[in-house]
Amino acid sequence: MADRVSVSITIGGNLPADQVPKLIELANASGLTLEWEGEALSDDDIKSGEHLRMRAHDVTIGDVDEIEEFCCINDLPFVCWTDGSAGSFNPETIIWVGEGPRHSFNATDDGKTLISEEEARELGSYEAILKHFALGSFEPPVLTIIPTNS
Repeated sequence: MADRVSVSITIGGNLPADQVPKLIELANASGLTLEWEGEALSDDDIKSGEHLRMRAHDVTIGDVDEIEEFCCINDLPFVCWTDGSAGSFNPETIIWVGEGPRHSFNATDDGKTLISEEEARELGSYEAILKHFALGSFEPPVLTIIPTNS
């Protein structure tokens, strides 16, 4: 049986209104809700001018790849934290700033960025380490629903 862990994701950026149903569908398929063990998402839960913060327990290997991919396709920056599973994998945070690659960071159980001695050596300078932590503490802009003609 695959490891099941907790996940939280914060999404922001400009979302076309006609993509809201797909976002809700993907969130509900992953078991993501606004509160831990909350109700399934509905249209009323997606609010313009706020971050969309969703969470779930018991997500198989912390996999919310479909919603992350949806965010990348729709230019929605996000921060996704996945809890670890003892003996299998450590907590991590995946950050996508709205362009370029997704960035993965070791994280604490409450989502703070960690750095190993090996990573510090690879980064090579104090300035590079500070940049690493700055990226690791990225927070997306608020979500803005853009009206469409559908």
